[in-house]
Amino acid sequence: MIEKRRIFLPVAALVLAALACGGAEPVTMGEIAVYPGAAPIEDGNLVAESLAESIRESAGEEAVDVEVRMYTLPEGTGWEDVKLFYTTETGTGDWSGADDLTQETDFVSTIGWSRGGLMNPQAFVVAYSLDPLGGPPFLIQMLFSE
Repeated sequence: MIEKRRIFLPVAALVLAALACGGAEPVTMGEIAVYPGAAPIEDGNLVAESLAESIRESAGEEAVDVEVRMYTLPEGTGWEDVKLFYTTETGTGDWSGADDLTQETDFVSTIGWSRGGLMNPQAFVVAYSLDPLGGPPFLIQMLFSE
């Protein structure tokens, strides 16, 4: 529990800083692409669920809305595959890469983008993690809106 909070608290703080950039109408999570072959996590992945809850708590403490979606990834999917997919997908819109939302650790790796402006700021972050309990790698999509 302590490890994941150490990872996601800085991410939440950086998201808030990124939300001050740009200017456009907000998007919804339904408008954001999902990695091909990813399957929604329904129940049972305690690690993913714990991380998602930590993200929601951190966002709530900062008065930022967050939508979190979790997926298992196809066998053989690596972090580089995920980064390439989302970098390509967000490059076709008005998202700007946010280097301060990118981190790579042994536990979880993230990459993020920001869009909107002072009226409708948003940040989109993708987290990739291997399941330490031996399950398939999983993906967490986070859409932060102020």
